[in-house]
Amino acid sequence: IPIPRAEKPRGFGRRTQRGRDPDPAGGRCCGSRERVRRCLRANLLVLLTVAAVVAGVALGLGVSGAGGALALGPARLAAFAFPGELLLRLLKMIILPLVVCSLIGGASSLDSSALAAVDGRLLAGRD
Repeated sequence: IPIPRAEKPRGFGRRTQRGRDPDPAGGRCCGSRERVRRCLRANLLVLLTVAAVVAGVALGLGVSGAGGALALGPARLAAFAFPGELLLRLLKMIILPLVVCSLIGGASSLDSSALAAVDGRLLAGRD
């Protein structure tokens, strides 16, 4: 029994990539206030990243125009350097576990004969 057109759910028979119903406005993201709000909420991380980059460039240009590191003094210079140092240390902390997990995952996906051959070459020191 065919379903009458008025009783079909919205977007029946068509789905987008993520399984959501397609936008009734024809795929446009920002047509009304609610769509703009949804679009901003969906892209919040990208918008905040771009805003932080723009703020960092503006701050760097402002400090550079004011005389650079000499105008800041050692205490303020340390305050500006702290977030960068923290980021670099966090990245260094993440790298080792990622490399170890990748090696373990790669070794576990090999069959035992291939792993034995690689292990034998490694212990023998041959390429």
